[in-house]
Amino acid sequence: MALEAVQRVPGQDSERAELWDDADEPEWRESLDDLVERLRAALRYRRLQAGKRAWRGVRRREARG
Repeated sequence: MALEAVQRVPGQDSERAELWDDADEPEWRESLDDLVERLRAALRYRRLQAGKRAWRGVRRREARG
């Protein structure tokens, strides 16, 4: 959800993007790109952990017979 919200900021219809562009602060886009990458990495990690938990559950059920 946070990733989706952050990705909307630089969009064509975004008032925030327009305000920051008017303020002549070009580094805001770089900061936003960095944040998006960190959020994506966190999401990948979370999915990986969820997959590991699911796999452990399958193995436990198989061990029980």
